Amino acid sequence: MATIFSILIALSFIALFFTEPFEYDDGLFDIDKFEILSIVLFVILTWRFFKKAQISKLKIWYSIKRYALILTLNTLIPLAIIGFILIIKLDQIGTLTMSFLDDINDISLFIWFISIFISIYSFSPIPEITIIKDHKKQTKLEDLQDNNDIKANSKNTNITTNEDNSK
Repeated sequence: MATIFSILIALSFIALFFTEPFEYDDGLFDIDKFEILSIVLFVILTWRFFKKAQISKLKIWYSIKRYALILTLNTLIPLAIIGFILIIKLDQIGTLTMSFLDDINDISLFIWFISIFISIYSFSPIPEITIIKDHKKQTKLEDLQDNNDIKANSKNTNITTNEDNSK
C-alpha cells in the first residue's frame, strides 16, 4: 500500500509539475524562464537518475520505487510545512487573505523545486563497480602501508641474545 501511495503521489507531482506552468491557458506565452529551466532540469535529472540505476544494474521496479519515494517525500514534507505555517497565520490573524497565499506560493515553489532537484541528484544510485574498485584500492593502500610499517619495524629492531647481555 505504501508503494502504491508513493507512486500515486509521485505521478500527481509529475502531472502538476508539467501542467502548472500553463495555469492561465496562454500556451507557451504563459511560461517564464524559470519554469522552462526547471522543466529542462527536471527531465535531465530524472534521465540521469534512471541511467545511473541502469548502470548500477538495479531492477527497474526498485528504481521506480526509489524515485517515487524521493518525489513523495519532497511533496509531503513541504506541504506539511506550508500547512503548519497556514495554521499559525490563521491562529494569529483569524482569517487568511489571498495575498498571503500568493506570497507563500512564489517563495515555496522556488524552494520546493530546488529541494527536489537536489534530492534527485543526491539520491541517484551509485554503481557497485565504483564502490568495489574504491574499496579494493583502499585495501591495497592499507596493505602496502602495513607492509612498509612491518619492514621499517624489522630494520629498527635489534635482537639481542643472552651472550650479548652478559658482556
